[in-house]
Amino acid sequence: MLLNVFYLMNGFLKSKSKQVKSLLLNSLVLFSGLLTSYSAMSAEVSISYNDKYVSEGRDNLDQGGAWWLGASESMGTGLSLSALYGVASDSSVDYDELNLTLNKDWQLGDTTLYSYYNRLEYFELNDHDNEFGIGANKSLWNGINSNVELVYNTATDGRFLVFNANKSIYADDTHQVTPHVQVGFDDGYASTNHRGYNHTSVGLTYAFKVNSQWRLQLFTEHNFVGSQIESEGRDDITWIALSVVAQL
Repeated sequence: MLLNVFYLMNGFLKSKSKQVKSLLLNSLVLFSGLLTSYSAMSAEVSISYNDKYVSEGRDNLDQGGAWWLGASESMGTGLSLSALYGVASDSSVDYDELNLTLNKDWQLGDTTLYSYYNRLEYFELNDHDNEFGIGANKSLWNGINSNVELVYNTATDGRFLVFNANKSIYADDTHQVTPHVQVGFDDGYASTNHRGYNHTSVGLTYAFKVNSQWRLQLFTEHNFVGSQIESEGRDDITWIALSVVAQL
């Protein structure tokens, strides 16, 4: 079902009219409503606002943040389909991005292995990209969850490796607080002429469970950049995000 909806959404957004951009927020809300009409084994939709669009330790936009609409659906046997559409929140910035991801999980003892294909469409830039990733999740001692992931990008012919760790430090029926740390290494992915350490980020997620279906999430993260990012004229950066998530 999600494939059909996102196919229609894709065609609609490929029109280059400014009306599409100005009406996007209304479209996002409407799209969330449409998804709730579908029955799925396990599905989730979310809408988020980020005050900056940060990835790989870099702010990707000249100014302002981004609105994001996400949806994911379990297809059984370890397969899942997800989509994430983002658009610059500042009307003077012409940027949008659609990620369509097919993911496959395998269980190996107490470790979850996964691989995925991600198709990226940049409608405002009239461009596209492809990514392939592999990773592993494992619970360690004292409730620490770990993750390692390697992604390959076809446009840059580069790879990016990240190590993540998080631990819930408080949880009850309504509230959960989870700090995290991430260390990233670039191999021509974010910067075509760089090989090595990229950034370290530390952050915190607070989740508030409204009811069995809805939750609110507040996320904040600070990125300590490496020498390569500094050489690009960029500094350490902090950003925040607020999300509304529905479990269908």
